[in-house]
Amino acid sequence: MFLMGNGITQNSRMRELSEAANQAVNCIKINSITFERRQGKPMWVKRRRWGSELIAGQANLFFRLAQGRVHVWVDPKKWQRWEIYCFRLLQEPRFRALAEGSRTVCMDAIPGMHLCEHLKHGTLTTDALEAAGRELRRAHGLWCPQFEDWWSHGDPHLDNVIYDGATNRVRLIDFEVVHDQSLPAVLRHADDLLVFLQDLVCRVSSEQWLPFALCFINAYGRSEVVAELTRLLFVPAGLPGLWWKLRTENFERRELTRRVDALRRALLRTQDANREGESLEFQSAA
Repeated sequence: MFLMGNGITQNSRMRELSEAANQAVNCIKINSITFERRQGKPMWVKRRRWGSELIAGQANLFFRLAQGRVHVWVDPKKWQRWEIYCFRLLQEPRFRALAEGSRTVCMDAIPGMHLCEHLKHGTLTTDALEAAGRELRRAHGLWCPQFEDWWSHGDPHLDNVIYDGATNRVRLIDFEVVHDQSLPAVLRHADDLLVFLQDLVCRVSSEQWLPFALCFINAYGRSEVVAELTRLLFVPAGLPGLWWKLRTENFERRELTRRVDALRRALLRTQDANREGESLEFQSAA
């Protein structure tokens, strides 16, 4: 709870905000995750911890103050239903997810390696990034009754993206966080791309950043979403800036701004070139 009265110093407020921000980033800790075998099949078992409602509530307060576009499911049953629904929507019929009690979800283990692990091992390739772009585009084309609109993930950072090199296929996992239902699909989809890029920007070298980011974006390929993403590519100040700082692993702000600006300029150049090409085609047809 944030107290804004005269008796609370600015430093105290910032400490409380930082604590809430850390809760937001680490909201995955509201679950315990274990690898088990059920009837001979490898499965991940995700259990919502007791007392998680308080942590989720603190995270959601920070999201609101930082102008975030997402929230964490506070009610374990609502989280359980959403986790299973999203897993089935994206993964069936090959992989299964089912409820166990009112606070647990059991999911078939998906083959492959998290993109974050590929980065750690130096094995992240353009094939994996292109597969991630294609899978997000596919997922964004799935209808979702919860939104009464197209589906979105809300938190597709690199640990939530699994790449199977044998099939050159990416799959999305972990559905703790959900976009606000009031947001239009194009903004939710652009925000998904932004989250992926925020995690990527702080984990690759300066030389890798633009080629990797553009590889991912070009594979995604939906121009209206990329145009919306371009408008989001500014490192803000204040609480939204704190959220960016946490999303990018406390990456040095000057270098972060330089990299984000370089990507925005590259996308704007591409969009200008595309518009000029469309204009030439129109004039030729006329």
